[in-house]
Amino acid sequence: MNVFIIGVAAKSSSQLLASAYMEKELRLLGITPSVLSVSGEAQMVSAFQRVLLLGGLVLAPATGNAAIDRLLTEQIAKVCGVPMEANEKVFQQIAERNVKLTRDEVAQLSTLPQGAQVYALQDSTYPAFQLDGENIHAILLPADPVEQSGVFLNTVFPTFAQQKKYPCESHTLRVMDLSLTEVEGALKDVLTSENPCVAVYPGKEESVVR
Repeated sequence: MNVFIIGVAAKSSSQLLASAYMEKELRLLGITPSVLSVSGEAQMVSAFQRVLLLGGLVLAPATGNAAIDRLLTEQIAKVCGVPMEANEKVFQQIAERNVKLTRDEVAQLSTLPQGAQVYALQDSTYPAFQLDGENIHAILLPADPVEQSGVFLNTVFPTFAQQKKYPCESHTLRVMDLSLTEVEGALKDVLTSENPCVAVYPGKEESVVR
């Protein structure tokens, strides 16, 4: 399966996903995604047209910028061949979590592709979701790094791991009282290993070692 990562990188980094370890874990499964970093609407349209032509899985990390995330959402809807529509359930959830937003702002955020399966999130303002097209499976990943890691570890990685002929076993260790940087420093001798693969992710109040 073709795997694409499409998004707008932050000015301080060329990386699209919240953690480079996600790509490392995909490589463990024999998957090398095509990373398409775009800087404007025209480039974004071109990247999604390539996906439409080839088919496959699209991982589109949200940025936290409502305008950019809206463009990503609209392009996902187009390549999956579905219209955008108001989602009343998501409207209520966003309105309850973000009391400072106006009704119009909530309405814009809750207008999503028809048939989108929305993830239950707490810290990402823009809704993250997955959507199936004819030959495309698209996931708009949460902007929040902790929630983005959660969707990757609980949804994306297991899907590919189940397709492998050989078993892939994982273990998780949660480390309290040490920052992500401190944990990486302590594990620097093993972090370069590809198999077994060691990865470190941010948790809400801890560091997560896989």
